[in-house]
Order: sequence, then C-alpha cells, then structure tokens
Amino acid sequence: MLQTTQETKPSKLSALIKDYTVYSLWANQTMINWLKTKPAELLDKELPSSFPGIKQTLAHIWHVEMAWMGYIKKAPVQVPYGQTYTGSAADVFNDLLSTTNELNNYVQSLQDEELEEVIHVQSTYMNSHLSRYEMIQHCVTHDAYHRGQIVTMGRQLGFTDAPMTDFLFYLDRIKGK
Repeated sequence: MLQTTQETKPSKLSALIKDYTVYSLWANQTMINWLKTKPAELLDKELPSSFPGIKQTLAHIWHVEMAWMGYIKKAPVQVPYGQTYTGSAADVFNDLLSTTNELNNYVQSLQDEELEEVIHVQSTYMNSHLSRYEMIQHCVTHDAYHRGQIVTMGRQLGFTDAPMTDFLFYLDRIKGK
C-alpha cells in the first residue's frame, strides 16, 4: 500500500509570527526609502528623544534586533550598546535592512515547535525564559515603537510626508486581506 505524507498546516500563531516579520521588513524598508529622500545631514541632527537623532535611533533599532536575533538563534552576539554609531546614514540603512531580512528569513524557516521553544535570556537587562515567538514579537514591536519616534523627529525637522507603516495598513493595503 502506497502511503502519502501529509504536510502539516502551520498553526495560527506560526502564521501570525511569520507575517509579523514580513511586515517588519516591509515597514523598515518603507521607512528607510522615505528617509533616503531627506538630506543626510538632517538625519544626524541632534533632537530631543530617546536617542540623539534619526540615524542614532536607526542604529539602536539595528543593535537591538541583532541582540534579539542572537537569542532567537541561541547564539548570543555582542552588540555595541551605548556607543555612538559612526557610519553614514546609508550604512545604517543597509545594516538594519540586512538584519531585518536575516531575521525574517530565519523565522520563515521555523516550525511551530521551534517558535514555541522556551529559551533562557540572560543579559545586563534581564534574566528570563521566553518563547522564541515572544522574542520575535518583541523585535517587531520594538522596531514599530522606534519608527514612531523617527516620524516624530522627522516632524521636528519639517518632514510632513511620513509613510504609513502600521500593521493594519500592511494587512489592508499591502498584503491585501
């Protein structure tokens, strides 16, 4: 008797988490495409916010994403927290998009049980056990939080044409739900 293998359908949690990383990549790319239309010197201008300017905020997003990706992959990395980013705006654009793309590709390869795996996270800031999907969700929401700050900083610089990068906008207009 010939047996066929039946592919397992991903859980709703798996589909959502994987959609989140596609969304995050799209939103970061959309934000960066917008910032590329602005004078590079304004991206270095010091502004009152969590980080002193748009470029430094992008560097923070990148650093945190690298750190969490290390935990997600169970291969923690050293990240230059607290150090001023000295590369150009183009450099931080490339660095962030490369890491967001790497995270998305990795998450897309994970099975349900891998997304649910609980991993020990120990750093200067925490000592906890989190599921991989919780860490991924944190990465996506962390990026969104700081993209919002970038829009606010852009307004302080006179940028009035910020793109819409909300998850709901992604679902409705980009993904086509």
